Amino acid sequence: MASLQAQLDRLRFITALRFVVVSTVILVASALAGLSTGIMSLVPPIVLVLFLKDESFTAGMMMAAGIVYGALVVYLTSYFWSHVPPAFLAIILLHLFVLGYWMGQAIRGRWPHMAFPLSAELVLLSGVFTEITGAAEAIEVTTVWLIEVPVGVVLGWIILIGLWPSPTAKDLKRLVKAVRPDCATLLRASITPVSQGHAATFAASRLSLKFFGDTARLINQNAARFRRPDHDPDHDPDHDPDHDPDHDHRVIIAELDALTEIYANIRYIQRAFEDLPGPGLDAAVRAAAARIMATLADRLDGRPEGDPGPGLQADYRLIEQADRAYIAAGSDLTARRLAARLTGFAVAARSLERYIALIDAPDDLVEAMAPAEPTAGRAPLLQADSLKAATKLVFGVLIGLIVFMVTNLPASAYLVISILIVLVQPNIGRAHLRIRLWFPGVLMGSLWALAGLSVLSAMPHFGIYLVWLLPGLMLAGYLGTGPDRVAYMGIQLAAAMATILGMAVYPIGNVVSAEDRVLGAVVGFMIALPVYHLIWPNHPATMLRRSVAGNLRELQLALTSLCRAGSAAPGSSTEKDAERHIAALKLQIQADFGLLYDYSYMLTKRVRPAFDYHAIAREAGLIYMQLWCLEQVLARRRDPDERRSLVAPILAVEAPLTAIYQTLAASLEDGERAPAADIQACVDAAQAQLQSLSMALAQGDRAQMDKAPADEAPGTAMAADTPGPALRNRMETEYGMNAVSLMLFHLARLGEATLADGAVQPLKTAQLVHLYEAADQ
Repeated sequence: MASLQAQLDRLRFITALRFVVVSTVILVASALAGLSTGIMSLVPPIVLVLFLKDESFTAGMMMAAGIVYGALVVYLTSYFWSHVPPAFLAIILLHLFVLGYWMGQAIRGRWPHMAFPLSAELVLLSGVFTEITGAAEAIEVTTVWLIEVPVGVVLGWIILIGLWPSPTAKDLKRLVKAVRPDCATLLRASITPVSQGHAATFAASRLSLKFFGDTARLINQNAARFRRPDHDPDHDPDHDPDHDPDHDHRVIIAELDALTEIYANIRYIQRAFEDLPGPGLDAAVRAAAARIMATLADRLDGRPEGDPGPGLQADYRLIEQADRAYIAAGSDLTARRLAARLTGFAVAARSLERYIALIDAPDDLVEAMAPAEPTAGRAPLLQADSLKAATKLVFGVLIGLIVFMVTNLPASAYLVISILIVLVQPNIGRAHLRIRLWFPGVLMGSLWALAGLSVLSAMPHFGIYLVWLLPGLMLAGYLGTGPDRVAYMGIQLAAAMATILGMAVYPIGNVVSAEDRVLGAVVGFMIALPVYHLIWPNHPATMLRRSVAGNLRELQLALTSLCRAGSAAPGSSTEKDAERHIAALKLQIQADFGLLYDYSYMLTKRVRPAFDYHAIAREAGLIYMQLWCLEQVLARRRDPDERRSLVAPILAVEAPLTAIYQTLAASLEDGERAPAADIQACVDAAQAQLQSLSMALAQGDRAQMDKAPADEAPGTAMAADTPGPALRNRMETEYGMNAVSLMLFHLARLGEATLADGAVQPLKTAQLVHLYEAADQ
């Protein structure tokens, strides 16, 4: 089995090669068919393969539908430009606003089918700018779009879906299988430092939550591949002609979901041993934790010595004994933090063990990983970020129209397309990335194409044209299928060569189109940047603050929901609601790190923020992790007394916890420093309640435990596999107190993260990218 990186590189190379083949076939077909330009027919592979990374039949249909819609609008409004210009502008700008809002929603993942608004906007804006110079020319350009783009879509489908589909079902299965060894390597990276008494450090990996999300989307886009055999049944002993093809798709999605949980638990295990407080852990405890990690890593690799046995359970019991000893320390902050780290490690390790066992049993895996439909945090119909993006798009296009009419720039549609590309982004960070990658892509493509035109002027031969074009398209395809930090450069490289060299498909074009393209990009950005920064700016840092504020309120509501689930019967609707609530929160917490990633796209290399956005996102993610751990433990408890004991500490401190959540949420939403005195008072009140609960629990249980059988006695209970009811209930309460104590700790740290006036250290772009790739949950 090839490594994960080898699988990714292979798929990236194949995608780039298929893009080159499709583009070549389209150009040759355009030349043979005598199409007027042949340029528009290259739009489908550039958009579908590189920009959207979605070659599905649905995406192609939506793109064709968008072209038709944009063309109809241009045809129907040509009369208004000649007779009622104000009505023409009003109709066009209204359509742009609706399409821009759709684009903003699609970029944020709220709505599907981005191909429709993108293609409709391209046709509409091209038609609008040519409409100004003459209605006949606008009709001609729009007709070219209407004819050539469907040709590109159909030719692309023939190759991408019919003749050379990729990735195949086998490719996707190999890709998912290759994740397990990387997870094992990631887990092993922490074994040596933990066993030697050092703090674990972050281990770099190809894996991230973004990788899992992209892979899941790729699998779902190619779901049809699982419904047809891509192997020879005569050479496949496992082939079953009666096998349900949908089962394969469900299995691979469930396996990917399980691997996502495995990755998240491994990252949490690493964090449990980072920055250990005070003197740290006892050597025996560290050794037990290291043995647990080594055993689980072996099981991930499929080694027989990784099978669980009595030794593994003994190590778990040693961890739990140490956990209880730290809990008994009472109000000592260092002990509480150590207890919280051990509790988190034990929960994550047991969860990791469970998911590894599920992967080895596909039928159980599909049933266990059935997704819960999120019910909490439903997005409202109108989203502020998409409204802002749509409004700024309208302003930018209007300014571009005025500049074009006043100056009569030859840039025409290139000017407005550059405005479109920048202003459809939901925030400034993402727009800055587009700007940073647009110029090198345009310049590289233009220089390559202009050099090619010089060669073709001396030797006008179609074979020379293809020989010159194909290496450039291969480079564009390889960059375009890469990570976000370079992908858009590849897209612009391909677009520049298609625009300039595409004109060279008999007869040889001139260089005016290259000048127009560069001029349009420069002028478009000169318009788009002031619009983005001056008209209703949408800074990613501000969006992050407000997103975390909303998530804190949702976390508080989820905590209340979990308390109700603890008092309800296992499997009840109340428990299902809590599970769905927390599942929705997971997506929202991940979105926070996406905003932090957008923040890293800002043009300045170093920024001194008013808030520690790194800490804000991280602490909110770690608070969520405690809630997630509680939900995981509650789901495995069936005894009503144990369930009530688990949530009892939350109920005891519900009032001060709610006050902290609400205070921090209001502070972040308003952009003001959290009132430290109020936060500290609430934290002190919650800690006092926890200490009181601990003392009462110890006094109340002592009499019962003195009367309990020998296997429930304090000195031997942890050595027994099945402690008595009284002790089990006490352990559940202590676990709940651990989780609440750690929540309080991270809430206090979140309050500290709002310090302003230079108290925050400058953040480097690399740090923010690293955080997003690590993707704290």
